[in-house]
Amino acid sequence: MGGRLTGYLKTLVALVVALAALASAGFMAALDTPAPDVPWASAAPDPGWLPKTGLPAMAPPPSVDYAWPAMGAIDGATLLVDAGADFPPELSMLTVRIRGAGAGAEDAAALWEALAAASKVVIRNPRFGEPDCECQVVADVVVDGDSLAARLAGAGAGR
Repeated sequence: MGGRLTGYLKTLVALVVALAALASAGFMAALDTPAPDVPWASAAPDPGWLPKTGLPAMAPPPSVDYAWPAMGAIDGATLLVDAGADFPPELSMLTVRIRGAGAGAEDAAALWEALAAASKVVIRNPRFGEPDCECQVVADVVVDGDSLAARLAGAGAGR
C-alpha cells in the first residue's frame, strides 16, 4: 500500500512542478489575453449570464433562402411548394404559410397570379411547426426582391 501511495504522490508533485514551470514561462498569461478582432464577431453586448469563454460572440446566422418552385395556391396566404431539392421525395410537397399575410381563401387567385408573374420566388427563413398554424412551414416569401406579403397587402389582399 505504501508503494502505491508514494507513486501517486510523486505523480502529483510532478504535475505541480510542470504547472509552475508553465506559469513561469508565461503560458497561463496567454490564456487570459482577449480574443483578437475578427470580422465575424458580433458587437452585441455581453448578456452577463453566459459563461466567460474568452471567445468572441458569434453573429446571428444569415437568412436562409430556398428556391422551391411554387406548385399552387391553397388560399391567399398559403402556397404549395416542391422542396424536392432539399427533402426526400415523400416530404417534398410542403404547404408554406406566408409570414405576415392574412388573406382568406377567396384571395388564392391573386396569390397564384403574383407567383405566376414572378421571375424569381424565394422562400426565406422557413420555420417548421410554428404554433397556431395548420401548415407545415411558415416563411417569408420574396418575389422578385419584394415581400409577397407586402405586395398582396398593397393589392388589397391580406390584412
